[in-house]
Amino acid sequence: MLRANIQILEDFEEEMGAEKIGNSDELRAWGVTLKKKVEIIADTLDKLEKHGWKWTTGSRDIILYKNILKVDAKKEITSLKIPEDVVLFD
Repeated sequence: MLRANIQILEDFEEEMGAEKIGNSDELRAWGVTLKKKVEIIADTLDKLEKHGWKWTTGSRDIILYKNILKVDAKKEITSLKIPEDVVLFD
């Protein structure tokens, strides 16, 4: 069984750090960016579910499972036009 993941938040503390978000406008902008990322992830999950992938959530990511070889999984991800940086393989 192959395991891959989709990161939702890489490092929440770093992303929310004072250097990056120092006022309410910057917080709103980060929220817009996060919403776009979640929409891409949801669209990706829709595609993957239609092709037999199962998934569960972790604390900062989504864990994907499928009985497939890694090389075949990468081909499938490419054929589904999922951006390379969305699905990460161990």
